[in-house]
Amino acid sequence: MKILGVERVRIAIEDNKPEAIEAMEIAIGSSDADASIVKLKTEYPQGAEKQQIYAIIGKEVPSGGLPMDVGAVVENVGTTLAIRDAVVNGRPLTERVTTVTGKPVAKPGNVLNRIGTSYEDLIEFCGGTNGDVAKVISGGPMMGFAQSSLETTTTKTTSGLLLLPPEQAGRYESTACISCGRCVDGCPMYLMPCELSQMLEAEDYESARALQVMDCIECGCCAFQCPARRPLVQHMRQGKAQVMKIIREEKAKAAEKEENKT
Repeated sequence: MKILGVERVRIAIEDNKPEAIEAMEIAIGSSDADASIVKLKTEYPQGAEKQQIYAIIGKEVPSGGLPMDVGAVVENVGTTLAIRDAVVNGRPLTERVTTVTGKPVAKPGNVLNRIGTSYEDLIEFCGGTNGDVAKVISGGPMMGFAQSSLETTTTKTTSGLLLLPPEQAGRYESTACISCGRCVDGCPMYLMPCELSQMLEAEDYESARALQVMDCIECGCCAFQCPARRPLVQHMRQGKAQVMKIIREEKAKAAEKEENKT
C-alpha cells in the first residue's frame, strides 16, 4: 500500500473457498490498513483482471486501457507473496506453488517447487500416473497450453499442470462458422469472436484491430461454446501477435520521424 500509494485493499476470493476466506479474515483482523475481503461469485472468468475490477469497484477499464485508468491496481496471490519475500526477507523469486492434477495423477496436489523443475519430476513427486495420459496441459483447461515434452520446466508463471486421459482429450475437426452467435453471447469482453476469427484467417489485421482484437483476454469461452469447433482462441492469440507487431512498427516509424525533425 505504501509503495503504490493506495488507500484501500480489497482481497477477492471466490465464495466456494470458505477456508481461504476465514483464514484471510483472521490475517487482516489485526491490521490497521483499510483492508477487507470481497466474496466473489464462483463464475469463470471471474479471476480475470478487468472482470475483478468491475465486480469489486463497479468500474470498467476502457478499451486499450489499464487498471490505473480507473484508479485500481490488481495483483495476484503469487506476485504479492513474491514481493513480500523480496522486500521483507530479501529473498529472490526461486520457487512457486504449482497445482498438479487430473484423473491420471496418482496423488494430485499443490507442490512448492523450484523454478526450473521439469514437468516429469513434478508428476513423479505426485506419485506418477495410474493410467494413460493423452495430453499434458500447462495451466488450466480453458487457458492452458498443450505440452509436447515433459522435459519442459516450470517458470514463474506455471500455475498448474493438468493431465488428461484419452476420454477427456478427444480431437475434433473444425468446420465452417455457422454464425450461431454463441461466441458473441459468451464473450466477457463483448467482442465478436466469429467475425474476428474470419478476419484473422484472411490476415486482415487492420480490420481486426478496429474491432478491438487486442481486448481479447484469451479466456477460451468462445471456443468452448463453438459448435463448429473452430480454433477461435488460437486465431485470437496469433492475430494479437501480428497486431502488436504492426503497433511496434508504427511506433518505431513515428520515433524515427520525430528524430529526423530534430
